Amino acid sequence: MSIEILAQFRSQLYDLLYIYKWADCGMDLIDALSCAQGERSVVELSLQPAFRNRHYSGLYKAIRYFPLTERKTMPLLADYLPLPQRRPFRLLGVDTLPHLRPFASCLEDRGFIYSPNPTPGQKPVAIGHVDSLLTFLPEREGEREPAWAVPLDARRVATDQNAAQVAQEQVSQWLQAQARSAHPVPADQTLIVADSRYSTPLFIYPLVVEKRTNLLVRLRSHRVVYGPPKGESSR
Repeated sequence: MSIEILAQFRSQLYDLLYIYKWADCGMDLIDALSCAQGERSVVELSLQPAFRNRHYSGLYKAIRYFPLTERKTMPLLADYLPLPQRRPFRLLGVDTLPHLRPFASCLEDRGFIYSPNPTPGQKPVAIGHVDSLLTFLPEREGEREPAWAVPLDARRVATDQNAAQVAQEQVSQWLQAQARSAHPVPADQTLIVADSRYSTPLFIYPLVVEKRTNLLVRLRSHRVVYGPPKGESSR
């Protein structure tokens, strides 16, 4: 992607923020997040050179009053994603990301979450939040180019929600956005890859039967799959 196209994307994103009177502060927040490396708290983002306001109060206002939702950002992102070249499909991925907050007793809607723990004898359970991520997995331009992912949408999975249901809603909204984009990609030319937690009818049925898209989902280790019975062999 050329610098000119990136500048055009940034200009359209700025125009969306300008409609809600939060253009400068909102863009500073996006730039600070894009440049952040190793920050230990939200307030440290205000120390980024890209955050021109340079005061933590402006940072918190930008976060609290940030006006853009996925319904506004998805159409913009869909216009700029590259079309499939060597693949016959656009490749997307869904997964969850745990945020451990065991000591934040006043944090709203904390719950028991799955968190891999390599320590022998320890259960993979923690306390915190879970986010559902929808990403675009671009094609590699060369064999030595590292694989990377472009985040398209991130949503909090509340304690009374199901991660598969949230992911299904994310994918459904994205399929609508890319079908109406400047360079539309139909649902049947899209492949979504997911882990075993998404091998449920709640996730698979609406996307395959109703949206007519393609899924590649890992089966759970304890799931039993039945095939058609074989005919009796003649004696």
